[in-house]
Amino acid sequence: MALPLKYNVGNLLARRTSSLMAALGAGLTALMLVVLLAMGEGMQSSVKSQASPERVILLHKGAPAEWSDITRDIPPIVSALPEVRRASQEYVNTIWVPRDDGSETLIQLRGIQPDVAEMYDWFHLDRGRMPRGSEIVIGASAAKRLDLTIGSSLRFGRRAWRVVGIFSSGGNSAESQIWANLDDLMSDFRRDKLSTVVLRVGSVNEASSLARRIEHDRRLSEYEAKPEVEYYEQEASFLGFVGVLAAIIGICMGIGAALGGMNVFFTSVAQRTGEIGMLRVLGFPGRSILGAFLLEAAIVGVVGSIAGATLGLGSNLLHAGFWGATFRFHVTPGIYVSAVIVGTLFAMFGGLFPAIRASRLQAVEALRKG
Repeated sequence: MALPLKYNVGNLLARRTSSLMAALGAGLTALMLVVLLAMGEGMQSSVKSQASPERVILLHKGAPAEWSDITRDIPPIVSALPEVRRASQEYVNTIWVPRDDGSETLIQLRGIQPDVAEMYDWFHLDRGRMPRGSEIVIGASAAKRLDLTIGSSLRFGRRAWRVVGIFSSGGNSAESQIWANLDDLMSDFRRDKLSTVVLRVGSVNEASSLARRIEHDRRLSEYEAKPEVEYYEQEASFLGFVGVLAAIIGICMGIGAALGGMNVFFTSVAQRTGEIGMLRVLGFPGRSILGAFLLEAAIVGVVGSIAGATLGLGSNLLHAGFWGATFRFHVTPGIYVSAVIVGTLFAMFGGLFPAIRASRLQAVEALRKG
């Protein structure tokens, strides 16, 4: 025989202050999880959204883009392969650049060829024109962070560069980059080797075929070709540590919330000892009392976690920077639901031992103590 739901709701409403304290712990746990997981999701999605299944990246074997060295005789070879529709030579570097307030910030530079817009479907030149000579175009996020507009100048490398264009890229991490003419940028950094060659193909099957062809081509034995989707998935997986950090912090906060809730429910058991004795006299078994206290903990956990997770939706408005890139926090339905579940489970864990204690009270003992 189970106790009616209105009994649990009535008890929670009768003890509003203690119920709110337990709900607050669950809510804070859910809120922190949503914010941290949204940060990790935003970082990873900003990287992965650059990828296209119809592009392949050529790199030096075992090297990321910034450490890759490709000699200038290689692009004509790969451009002539049957799957390749278009090739783009690029140089990538990450440097510290000065800000107006005297501080410095990391920015990724990309040396590009004039027809790069035909390679990347996400590239959109919002204002100005493409660079030549000592000129740069700058992503919208980088322009905002550095407070630059068309006509501004920025000194890095061995010269001052003039901003002649501002571009957007659908919110991906390229918007945090500075682009300059390939030959001018390589000359400024005394670089004679490329970082990558990006190859456009006609289909996913052609991308896989091209990767295999390059793998077996003796002229390209020092290089490897990766489909862009695979390459950026690997880049994004490096950022998975944010999810681990979120889990650790969430567990720590959850344990704290559970201990706080445990104290609240132990107090509730002590205050309701006589009531518990009366329930036993009326014939309610220990498992019904156990279930009633766990249900109260679950109600508190669900209400608190939903409130905390809903408040966490505001993190969609937040931006943050990491390693030269600016990204937007992104709360997915999965993150929201996971935070509510975790917050509720910790609240129920906090109510478990008090519930067990309440279920073991005998009628006579409970009535005497009550």
